[in-house]
Parts: sequence; C-alpha cells; structure tokens
Amino acid sequence: MRLSDRADVCVVGGGLLGTAAAYYAARDGLRVVLVEEHELATGSSGAAFGGVSTMIFSHADIVVPEPYVRISQAAMDLYAELAEEYDPPLDYDVIGQIDLWFDPAERPHVHERVEGLRALGVDVQLLDGDDLREVEPALSKEVYAGTWAPQDGMVTPPMAVWAQAEAARRHGADIRVGVRADRILTDGGRATGVLTSQGEISAGAVVVCGGAGTRALADTVGLNVPLTCARGQLFVSERIPPLLRTSLHNIKQTRSGTMVYGITRESFTRVLNATTETTAAGAVELTSHALRTLPALRNVQLMRCWAGVIVTPADGYPILGPAPGIDGLFVGVMNRGVAMGPAIGRILADLVQTGGCAFDISAYAPSRFAGGATVKKEMPDAYYVPAG
Repeated sequence: MRLSDRADVCVVGGGLLGTAAAYYAARDGLRVVLVEEHELATGSSGAAFGGVSTMIFSHADIVVPEPYVRISQAAMDLYAELAEEYDPPLDYDVIGQIDLWFDPAERPHVHERVEGLRALGVDVQLLDGDDLREVEPALSKEVYAGTWAPQDGMVTPPMAVWAQAEAARRHGADIRVGVRADRILTDGGRATGVLTSQGEISAGAVVVCGGAGTRALADTVGLNVPLTCARGQLFVSERIPPLLRTSLHNIKQTRSGTMVYGITRESFTRVLNATTETTAAGAVELTSHALRTLPALRNVQLMRCWAGVIVTPADGYPILGPAPGIDGLFVGVMNRGVAMGPAIGRILADLVQTGGCAFDISAYAPSRFAGGATVKKEMPDAYYVPAG
C-alpha cells in the first residue's frame, strides 16, 4: 500500500460538497484523499443554476426552516471570504435575487414565507409588480409580485468546484479523478476506508458526498439513504446588451452578456434514473417561461443547452451528519448544494474532527431513515417555478 493510500479522511465525490469538505479538512491539517469516479463537477454540481441565496429552501415547507437559513447565511459569508482566497476564481457576484410570482392566489403563502425569513434576520422584501419593476425594469406585466433579497448572489458552480479543489490541493489534499468508490470498509462498527476501482484507501474517517451515487455506496454498509433523481435542463443564449440588473430565480445574465435559464426539475416529474439528455419538451417549457418573464428575449437566439441529474433526498431535506451505527462515517447529500456548499464542507470537516459543528443539524441526521423509512412529505413544487 502506498503512503498516499493512507489518509485521515477519504472524501467520496468531486462536486461542490465533496471539494468543500476536502478543502476545509486539508486546511485544518488532515491528510485528505478525495476520489471522484468521473471528472470534477461532472455530476449535479456541473448542471446547477448557481443561486446563492437565503431564500432557497427545502421542498418540504412553505416556511424556511431555521437551520436552512443559518447554514445558507454562513455559506454566503464563506463564499465572500473564499472569493478573495481562491485561485482560480469562484466567479461569485452579489447582485441580489428576485423570486417571481404570477398567481395572486399564492400571496398568503409568499407573505408567510417572507415573514418567516424576516424573523430570522434575513433582508427580504415582498414587492408588488410595479415596485418590483422599479428594481428590475425588464420584467413583464404578468409578474404580480416577487420576493427581493439584495444580499443574495450567484456563483458559477463548476468554477467553484475547481477553485475549491485547487485550494484543497494547495493544502496537501490528494484529489483523484477517474477513481470509482465501490464499497465502504468497516471493522468493528467503524469506517476504516474505501475500496476503490484502484485499490483500498485506508482512512480514519469517510465522508460520502457522492450525489446520485451516494445511495448505492451507502447500501454497501446497510445505510438507508433514500433519494429521488430528476433531469434538470439549462439553456444559454447569444450575448445581448445588459438586460438584467439582478438575478431572477432560474434566469440570469452572465458577465459576458449571455442569458442562462432553466429549472432543476423538468416538468416537476421526479424520475429515478433520469438521463442527462436535453429534450424538445423541456426547451419549449423553459423558453415559454423565460419569455413570459422577460418579453425582451423573444428574438434572442439560443446557442447551447445541457442537462444533468439533480438529486433530492426523499423528504426534501438535506441528509447530513454521522451514519447511525458506524463510527467515522459521515454523509452529505442534498438538492441545494450550491447555496449551502462551503458551509456544508465546513460542517463535515468539523464533524470528522470533533463529532460536532456550529449548527443544529439534528433534523437532517441520516438516522431518520433507519429501518427503511422514507419520511415522504408532499413537496409544493409551485415554490420553485411560478405557477401559470
């Protein structure tokens, strides 16, 4: 066994969560090996939209749960801090974000959400259509209201992954791509490493942030991690003159002038084994929504599109924390990894070292799925894309 095959912690997954965990653990002085079956940022992180927001929340509730808000706030602070440190850059911008609403019948729910966020100290306003168009003049008259959070921002997810990975390497992390994690190794109720396609990695702790692959890897030690998968599609236009001052939920303009739009759940259909092929139906649905929101896009040409598998825990909440019954094994998987990524990495690194962290993550414990439970809840999809 090579010396590099011995580590304090083996991280599985080369996306936003895995590279963040590797970075913080390596920065704290741990010997870190990260394995990724494909290339970095080729899973859900590579297909993500890029919103960094305190308004992004679990599917499962209209009111944003406090732990979600606290972790999201911490992630925003860390993005700002790390943007000064990372090279290559994160491509992180604080330009504010607007969530749009088209149906007046939803106003009570929107109001409840805003009041809940304000009670937790989040700077968010509920604006009617005309006031909203003072902030973002390009919005159509169909938009009747929106929530406006000026402190929210955007990041380019693959760039954030690459930046975190490079920063982790500078602190001594060994990051290996093209290496598949096949099985978690245990001895006497404790994780001792990972069996990979290139041999065993012995480690004092194992952190699994493998996205869609997390469930199968967890199965190798009898850990239930119920996930749903869906196809998300994103579309990119030609470059146009400045149109947006802010970021809209699911629509943004890049620094180069291109428009990017899409959703993380094509037609809101939860499809296991979703593919990464783009579809004509998805293009029609997403383009129609973009035109309804921003009529000025009507004659703008699309240049490219891509799709990815978006992973969501069965009850809509993150699965985050120590695995029940297996010391030294930790899991991090969720849908809103962009908004919370750096903070999740910090949490996982702290859990490895001390068994605790700065946040109350008890509601997200993997143990809630013990015994095969799925803890399903109705997920109000209308809170992701305006009903219409």
